[in-house]
Amino acid sequence: MQEFTTLKSHNTVYKLVGPSLVPQDANEAKVNVEKRLEFIRSEIKRVEAQLKEGQEKAAKKKDEIIGLQQQFQALQPPSGPQAVQA
Repeated sequence: MQEFTTLKSHNTVYKLVGPSLVPQDANEAKVNVEKRLEFIRSEIKRVEAQLKEGQEKAAKKKDEIIGLQQQFQALQPPSGPQAVQA
């Protein structure tokens, strides 16, 4: 976007279409770039939200696994020298 602020009225903006550069209206190019940047920002927000959701799910599963491990350890008979006295 900074490039558009330095454009003079006599400068030409080109758009790459296939293998060739085609002249394009500067205002149209600016609007197109703004739309693309807004799309990119929205995609970043969407992916960050998905990442946060995934991290929260992983943390919940981790807590669940820790709880199950503690339950399993509580059900295990004690091992060591005291358990062998029978």
